[in-house]
Amino acid sequence: MRERAALVVAELERTGGFERSVLAVATTTGSGWLEPQTVDALEYLHAGDTAIAAMQYAYTPSWVSFVFDPDAPVDAAAVLFDAIEARWQQLPADDRPMLVVYGLSLGAHGSQAVFDDVDELRSRTDGALFVGSPGGAPMWQTLQAARDAGSPAWQPVLDGGREVRWLSRDGDDISGVWDRPRVLYLQHATDPVTWLVPELLWSAPEWLDEAQRGPDVSPSMRWMPVITAVQVTIDMLGGEAVPARHGHNYGDVVTTAWRAVTGDAGLDADAVERIRDLIATYASIPPYAE
Repeated sequence: MRERAALVVAELERTGGFERSVLAVATTTGSGWLEPQTVDALEYLHAGDTAIAAMQYAYTPSWVSFVFDPDAPVDAAAVLFDAIEARWQQLPADDRPMLVVYGLSLGAHGSQAVFDDVDELRSRTDGALFVGSPGGAPMWQTLQAARDAGSPAWQPVLDGGREVRWLSRDGDDISGVWDRPRVLYLQHATDPVTWLVPELLWSAPEWLDEAQRGPDVSPSMRWMPVITAVQVTIDMLGGEAVPARHGHNYGDVVTTAWRAVTGDAGLDADAVERIRDLIATYASIPPYAE
């Protein structure tokens, strides 16, 4: 694995990746896939002055990797980030790219596991974007548990949003004081990847409480032992085959997310809107009109 990480660093050197304005270290899904919407949104926002580095650790679907080799994404993410960070640290502090981390689904689990906590994450990077994090990710669990009183499980607020924020759909309010480096989670109330955890078998989840329920969670849904876990498992198999803004489909909000974490190349509002509209079309099922 270290040899493969060294190849990634060598490729960044060869292609001038360390000379770009933004360098994203991405952890793939189980099959080695990166989401086109998220990749392209970052590149468009920075006019192509970007480098995105990733390393495949398996060739199976994420659920297979998670069940049979759960350490693989964690080990791969740590080895790759450490190798890139070591080379990045050798560059002059005033002449090196913004270093950010990104992961979708099982990739978000791996990316988070590189760091012991948010403090370490923010001290070693210039920002992070985690999309559709699995509910079993330790960092995600810690942050969810520490959320401010009164904020719902599906869209938490932590310390007033000072360092870490959650975004569900384009148009959500992310204004106010937000210190850099910024950590951002994209999270839907109807994303089965996030809410399928073992505890769902025997205990009712917060996200189904009436006061916690997201606006797109059916009012008819009720928790039942075992049965609800089976329902959410079935939902996970089709989690991306839904319109953006729901399930495991975040195509309508990734442009806003990256812009919040990394800024942009000085684009005007019209350019950003064109990028946002284009990226939203990537979804196999576009967002429903409000």
